[in-house]
Amino acid sequence: MDRYFKGDYKDRLIYASSGFRGISVRETLEDIEKLALDLPDVDYILDNIVNYMFTNSLTTDDFTKDDTLRKYLYSHNFNGQRNYDVLKQVAKGYRKYGYYGLLRTKDGLVGIHPKDILACVIDYPKKPVLRQTLAYLIKNTNVYQTPYDQKTGNPRTATDYSEEDIKLILKDPKKYEKDVMVVTSDEFACVRLDTSQTFCMSPLLRDRKRVELILNILNRMNYDISRNGIGTIALQAKDTLEEQVQESVEQGTAFESGELLDLGRTAKEERNQKIIEDIEKFAEKLSETEFNDAIVYTGNFQNLEQLERDTKATDFLDYLSMYVPAIICRMFGVPPRLFDSDKTVSNIGTHSIIDNAMKNTIIPMRDHFLGQIVHLLQKATGLKEHIKFDSYEFASSYNYNNDIYILDVYDRLKDIDNDMAEAYLAKNLIV
Repeated sequence: MDRYFKGDYKDRLIYASSGFRGISVRETLEDIEKLALDLPDVDYILDNIVNYMFTNSLTTDDFTKDDTLRKYLYSHNFNGQRNYDVLKQVAKGYRKYGYYGLLRTKDGLVGIHPKDILACVIDYPKKPVLRQTLAYLIKNTNVYQTPYDQKTGNPRTATDYSEEDIKLILKDPKKYEKDVMVVTSDEFACVRLDTSQTFCMSPLLRDRKRVELILNILNRMNYDISRNGIGTIALQAKDTLEEQVQESVEQGTAFESGELLDLGRTAKEERNQKIIEDIEKFAEKLSETEFNDAIVYTGNFQNLEQLERDTKATDFLDYLSMYVPAIICRMFGVPPRLFDSDKTVSNIGTHSIIDNAMKNTIIPMRDHFLGQIVHLLQKATGLKEHIKFDSYEFASSYNYNNDIYILDVYDRLKDIDNDMAEAYLAKNLIV
């Protein structure tokens, strides 16, 4: 009988709740969408990046030509969306996904989601060791037919077009125009973070380990709240023969000789199942308790113990408030101070912070964006003049030297003592 009650650890641990499990980050567009919804401040940061990019108007440096450009930008496409807003949509999309499409039609500009973009890449004829993007394909959203379907009438399961499908499409694009559209650089631009690549990885997927850490902290805290913050409970079940007999006596029942024998031979599985059911009910009751509730649990258990964690909820909260917004900002390549996201008081040298970010981050970012779409704007408006963002006016009348020194000392103090740093900042505050 001892072999049932004094076995190895794996045999004696009869129940363990599945509880909370961390998640991993994959690389699909669906996962990027989920990350954008789950991570803190993603849309806030992206929207503000775009707003800073479009701080200045688009211009040709010619007043009469600018009037033509302005009329086009503020006209509406066939969906009632302003062309100007389409540009902002694409600017936000390619910062979020790594790439995004812009299509020029006779009825205005249209943003194309990455899930609808395919690229036809071939060996470069002049230098076959290199690769050339011959054309882009825009597929009908979610539902589309392959040439195989049209030829046989039998749909096949496929996530994208095969090489044979693409050859047939390129041979006769008109035949398949309801399902897929072949576009060239004259009417379409795939705006990318890195123009040396056909498609680019989303910034949300770059810092993978810290992203997983942030998500797991948020999910862990939500899980704890939903379970009333009980944490991990260890219960010892009364599983020896003596304890079972004593329990039956206390409950007013008694075992016959045959049942006593069965306790030690064949009823292990049934008793374990009963214990598991009792534990699940007990855990459910714990999750529903309020601070002044009392719970009476079955005598099948003893020695209830709440296991302590190495980390506490306050540690998670401190990490989320102090570091997470700054991590998200850096993932998108912008300084956290621009959005006051690393607890730096922004009215110390506000103009200095904005000017520095515009000069070193936003202006290069928007020039990179506009350089990929300017040819489409020229064709759409009929203008031959170069289109660019108007110059940003820096606040040159402000003396930033003192502010830069204060911020530098503040950052150094933060590494030593956060309270000391905040006190220094409050004392030297310049409004």
